[in-house]
Amino acid sequence: MLSDTRDVFWNAINAYPWVASLANILPLSALVDFIDIPRTLHAFELNGAAPLWCWPIAPAGSRVILSAHTTEDPCCLDKFGSSPSLICLDGRWGDVYQAASPETLRLCLSTAPLTRIANSDSKMSRDGARIQKLTVVQVSRLPATSSRQLRQHSWSFVGASIFGWISAASLIIFSGLMHCWLALAFLMVVPATGAVISLTRGGKPRMLRPGPPGKYNRIVIATLHMNETEWLAFYGESSLINSLLNHRLRRRRFLNAPGWLLSAMLRVLLLGQWALAIGAAALKAWDAYLIAFWVLFCIMSHTFLFPPERCAEDWVKRAARMRFERFETLLSGRRALLNTIMALNPDTFEFDPKTKRDIFEKLYEGGLQWIDSILKRGAGRATWEEATRRAMADVVKKTSAGIDIKKITVEKLEDGDWAKDYEGFYWHKSILEGILVANRIAERAGSIGRFC
Repeated sequence: MLSDTRDVFWNAINAYPWVASLANILPLSALVDFIDIPRTLHAFELNGAAPLWCWPIAPAGSRVILSAHTTEDPCCLDKFGSSPSLICLDGRWGDVYQAASPETLRLCLSTAPLTRIANSDSKMSRDGARIQKLTVVQVSRLPATSSRQLRQHSWSFVGASIFGWISAASLIIFSGLMHCWLALAFLMVVPATGAVISLTRGGKPRMLRPGPPGKYNRIVIATLHMNETEWLAFYGESSLINSLLNHRLRRRRFLNAPGWLLSAMLRVLLLGQWALAIGAAALKAWDAYLIAFWVLFCIMSHTFLFPPERCAEDWVKRAARMRFERFETLLSGRRALLNTIMALNPDTFEFDPKTKRDIFEKLYEGGLQWIDSILKRGAGRATWEEATRRAMADVVKKTSAGIDIKKITVEKLEDGDWAKDYEGFYWHKSILEGILVANRIAERAGSIGRFC
């Protein structure tokens, strides 16, 4: 009976010429770069999360898979030059440095909760306004969880992986029963390829630099370049922000197998995948359809079941034990942007360690040095800084007098003496805009301040 079924199965492909012609084309899809291998490999190195059955590799992707690397290397796209870098400006000391893991940050932020803060300032609708987008990223630690409760992967990932293994096993059995030997070999080679990639690139999830929790909060500004119109401001515990932005993620591997041996095995397996796909296309048999189906199944899995963004989300929650929240707003210009960040920066004012209070009569020199890369020092900047200090101190004075910060408006800020003294300067309105927007962000974030 099985033999009769097999004969019917094989005769069906000869019944219609177009079926055989299509079989001549479909397997070559395995050689087209449908899967974004660099991002997939990056997510795998970050979280160690990618089932072995989902590694059909196109020739274009093989260049990344076979590239030289060491155990100390950052994740695939975090290497300098592999993705756009981020320039970081430290809000406390003014240090300027490249973010250690720029692509990891982008992946993690892409799934973080987003709250949009409205800015109704009249200058927003002005012709020629240089609109700036500011995203404040609040970074916090998740509460400690026992090792028994904490899993490396989410249930959705585990379910997708099991479903894939069941599908692969079913297809392997079907290929064997129908004598589709090329398809059977391909379905065996793909998991073998994934196993070797796991040994060379995988391991446990990357870890942040260890250290005791900090007592103070810090803000670090990040952007592509100093003439950019989109800015990130990472705010949170000082040691956590420093580990996330300024230090490479630590890597742990399963084993220290000889690199040359695993590299040679990987090359043989990749050549095997391509040879089997081309062979199936040349035979114009059912093997071609089975191989094409599995490649399509892997493409859909990488796109919908465990995309890189979801793997990064799992890493943030389960390995790094962090939480990101985004607060996005638009500002009318560069000065309004600077004033907003200054109002949010916990190190803008001097601090008295004895009384544990800010000194609103003096700005902290280190807390202003991050501005140097954007706006050079000079008499004009000194005047603007003093006006900003007086405006921010006026807000603190009003709130100390019992005025609800939610009720502080442009009109109330313009009543102060500082507004009359600096009314003729073009940046006068930008100070008001920056302080009010910063107040709205702080209100929604709920925990903006110097201490953790």
